[in-house]
Parts: sequence; C-alpha cells; structure tokens
Amino acid sequence: ASLDSYAERRDVIKRERVAGTVSASVSRGKDGLRYAMGEDRIRWHKEVVQSVTQEEGGSGKITVWMPSGDSITVDQIILATGFGKDPPARPLVNSIAE
Repeated sequence: ASLDSYAERRDVIKRERVAGTVSASVSRGKDGLRYAMGEDRIRWHKEVVQSVTQEEGGSGKITVWMPSGDSITVDQIILATGFGKDPPARPLVNSIAE
C-alpha cells in the first residue's frame, strides 16, 4: 500500500513501531538470538548507554557505562541500537522527507 503524504507515513511508523523489538529474522532460527541467549552465548542487556571505553593492550575488553553509574565489561558488543518513534536525526530527516 502506498502512503501519499509525509505526515501519513510518520503516523503509520509511530503507530507500528514497538520499542525494543528485534526482527523475527534475527531472533529466530537455529543461530538466532533466542537460542544464543538460552545457551548463554549471548547476554542481553537493555539499557541506555552513556559511554563506552575499551582497554588498551592484550584484553581489548569493552566497558559500557550507563547513566545510573552501573557498568558491564564485555568481550564485544554485537548489537547496540536505539531509536524512538521519531526519526533519527529528526531535523535532517524532516527536511529531506518533506
């Protein structure tokens, strides 16, 4: 279905987008996130990230800091995203889309 106006497209996106979702193609299947979490190959954290630092030298461990002051140290970050229902870089996107 085609949407004729920018406002109509934005309305559909806001209504349909659900915060914190992962597409079925990523979460399901033999090597999907659900299986990896169940096998403790991946630990899932849903947090706002304030900053990230990486140790220099041999270990290369990454420390992720949250606004609360809590942190976790990991080997790698596989996926770290977060967009609200508004477009990212809203002023730029709005000027282009309109």
